[in-house]
Amino acid sequence: MLTNLTLCVILNVSNEREEIKMKEIYDYRFEYRMDGWKNFVDTSIWKHVRYLAPEEAETLNFTIKSFDELVDLVRDDLFMNAELSKNIFRKPVVRLSNVEDYYSTAITAKNFKPIEVRCVYKKLSASMKELADTLDADSFCEYLRDRGITKI
Repeated sequence: MLTNLTLCVILNVSNEREEIKMKEIYDYRFEYRMDGWKNFVDTSIWKHVRYLAPEEAETLNFTIKSFDELVDLVRDDLFMNAELSKNIFRKPVVRLSNVEDYYSTAITAKNFKPIEVRCVYKKLSASMKELADTLDADSFCEYLRDRGITKI
């Protein structure tokens, strides 16, 4: 007679179950701090809701060390709510938004200081209506399927 333990040994299966972590709702925040500033500032007044697995919601920190690197990030739309323009001397100017005081910080090659950037995912508790309004359609459908809601 085979027991569960014998069968597990024969099949080389562990009795320990691997815990599957369910995806969660996060608000993505893109924050920066100029060299010499005490605190980080957020770049957006809006929520940026994402449905992610906990291991995907890791905080990312990096430092922008040159003005050219900043210009490239803004040009490639990788620095949230920043814009690239030119001053009256046709030199590039980067404007970084700051929700703390509703003004932008103008940066040129001449006044550039290193910028520390932090991309943070904060767990968010939201109603079904809020999720329907803020998540993209595919993520919202996945959220419903993961919770066993298959018919609406």
